[in-house]
Amino acid sequence: MLSFIFANSISAQSLSTKQKEREKNKVEIYSSEERDSIQMRFHEETKKLGLKKDVQDKYDAIISDAVFDMRRLNDKDKDYSDEKILKKLNLIVEKTNKKVEPLLTETQFQSHKENFKKIVNDAIEKFNN
Repeated sequence: MLSFIFANSISAQSLSTKQKEREKNKVEIYSSEERDSIQMRFHEETKKLGLKKDVQDKYDAIISDAVFDMRRLNDKDKDYSDEKILKKLNLIVEKTNKKVEPLLTETQFQSHKENFKKIVNDAIEKFNN
């Protein structure tokens, strides 16, 4: 489900000069095994929400965008301080929650927040190491 979120890299042949520069500056905080584990855990938790297909597709797109933004926070070319990374991470969480809330029931939204918080806390721990 979310394997596209954590994909490592794109073929260099299909990248523009700007994209190649971004790839060069990208810092991977997760190993392949860690990404797989996070994906599986998130997928299992998301299944518990019981979303309809159309809602699931919208939800996946929102989460995909959020995780992509999270992954780019510590790129070498950003040179963000730890404090700035945390601030931007919190903004991503707020933005994501505002986008998914209308799609979910109150119970589903509370479950989403708990599940998404696990990903965010894991990312914070990785950023700090």
